Amino acid sequence: MLILCSSLSLISATGPNADKIKLIGDKEVDLGLVSPFDIIKLGSKKYFRYIGSLTTPPCTEGVIWTIEKQIRTVSLEQLNALKGGVNKGYEENSRPLQLDGGRPIFSYIFQDEKAVI
Repeated sequence: MLILCSSLSLISATGPNADKIKLIGDKEVDLGLVSPFDIIKLGSKKYFRYIGSLTTPPCTEGVIWTIEKQIRTVSLEQLNALKGGVNKGYEENSRPLQLDGGRPIFSYIFQDEKAVI
């Protein structure tokens, strides 16, 4: 399992891509096959990667976490739309930040379509 993450910083404006976030209520949407390269583009991207676990029960081990270094912005409206996609009762269904447990954390920088570790 691979998890891709971006840090979000709250801004006040809605932004040009606000229409890409849609509330779907209780419906499930099949996203099909999603390539991580659709999210983390090759070029000057910097990200961290480590093998960890899920943050929700049963906290399964062996999950590849990929965390983008760049902090992205999100408006209050977008944040509410993201929260709206979580089923009621599960909004706080995650555990606190854990120690790295001695796991190696790798830093990647893509230059000329080659990763520098």
